[in-house]
Amino acid sequence: MSEKTTRNISFDLLRILACLMVLTMHAQPTVSNPNGIVLSVSSYATAPCIGLFFMISGALRLSRPISSYRQFFVGIIHKIIYPVLLWNLLYGIISTITLEKSWLEWSTYHFLFELNNPTLWFIFPLLGLYLLTPILQSWVHSSNRIHQQYYLILWGITLCLPWFKDYIPIEEGPRSAFYYFSGYIGYFLLGYYIHHYSADLTRYSLIAIFLAWLIPTIIKVTNIQINFYETFWYLSIFVAFQCIFWMQLANHSTIVKKMMQYQPIVQRLSQLTFGVYLVHWLFIVFIRSYLSVHTTGTPFIFVYLGATIFSLIGSFLLSYLLSKFRRLRFIIGL
Repeated sequence: MSEKTTRNISFDLLRILACLMVLTMHAQPTVSNPNGIVLSVSSYATAPCIGLFFMISGALRLSRPISSYRQFFVGIIHKIIYPVLLWNLLYGIISTITLEKSWLEWSTYHFLFELNNPTLWFIFPLLGLYLLTPILQSWVHSSNRIHQQYYLILWGITLCLPWFKDYIPIEEGPRSAFYYFSGYIGYFLLGYYIHHYSADLTRYSLIAIFLAWLIPTIIKVTNIQINFYETFWYLSIFVAFQCIFWMQLANHSTIVKKMMQYQPIVQRLSQLTFGVYLVHWLFIVFIRSYLSVHTTGTPFIFVYLGATIFSLIGSFLLSYLLSKFRRLRFIIGL
């Protein structure tokens, strides 16, 4: 989405990075001989994509005064809800045609009430946080740095709870003591915090990325049996560490100065990222349905690399083409 105020190129870089991570993660081909190490490393390295999107949103939404609540919510409807609903409908129609379902049966139309693109799940918690933005904004503006640190420490503790579930009876769900401190709201507020205090956190980001990769490496080498998706996925302390590092890196003065030389290109790519997120599933479905069938015998790493490049170029190109038509721009949030 475009901003009326002066753009921050760091956020543009983070949007592009998070978008690349999403495409790389989803482009993993379905073949009979996958490379376990490649899949594990790529999955973990791209897991920060969701946290980064929440952090960017938090840093921007919580920092900007809301002059009109009506305009704020209308903007959300037009820039996010409408495009998501339209693409979800399109994916449902494509799936129905592909599966050759009869349009004369009522059950065929269930797709009208379903999530037809599994990657769109991310939008719903983000919308929930957008609805909470006026409340959260009031809190961050009335609180001080210590108050915000207190919350982020508690949130960090909730990310560590899965480690102890096998040893301590930890309550989960709404009855948990940490229920209202947990979840993606932490990334939302973490983005705001780093945006305002990034200058004091550089050395901590280096420690964070070191621990983020050292701990899983030790666990892998020592063959410790753990639940990967609880310990090293979106809501884990290690992925949060990676997010901190990437946001700090994007704020680094040397990188910012270098990227300012290419600001028009970076800004344009950043503006297309939401469209890329919406359209990329078209290319992923094609890759999984057709491309993988014709790559039998090809080393997995080359199939994966080819699928990633294909979905990346195709998604950005389609998003760019849609942006060139005034009457179609709204379907990619522009």
